[in-house]
Amino acid sequence: MKTIIFGLTVLIGSVSGIPSFILSKIGLESIHTGMLGQLSKPLAVAISFFSIYGVAFGMAIGIISLLKLKGRIPNSVVANYVINISAAIIILPSVLQILTSSVPGGGVTFAMAMLLWPLLLVSKYALILGFLYLLVEIKPSGKYTYET
Repeated sequence: MKTIIFGLTVLIGSVSGIPSFILSKIGLESIHTGMLGQLSKPLAVAISFFSIYGVAFGMAIGIISLLKLKGRIPNSVVANYVINISAAIIILPSVLQILTSSVPGGGVTFAMAMLLWPLLLVSKYALILGFLYLLVEIKPSGKYTYET
């Protein structure tokens, strides 16, 4: 279940723009303006990263509890590996951006983004495919009967 929560959090936080939209409505949309513009750049980047994924985590928990998926998702080893590895690769540039944001000029962050974009693209597709595989494998709830 931890894999599903982690993967769904990364999927919501990186693929959909919903957490960024929510944060823009409360003034945390940019590290250069608003409340975050007054902080140091590494701190603003870290707060932005944790806010986006914090909102995404709350949404992931809400989706899982709303759909009552806790006992219905099978323990698929392949899907767990695909989801964990691709979600970790998607989060890696954000963590590296927090670490490199203190370097003056921003060249390191730009070079890192240019070098990692193909890997990120493949990881996003792998994450989506891992979740599609799990969606196919979800067991039906016990309150419906299927007759053939």
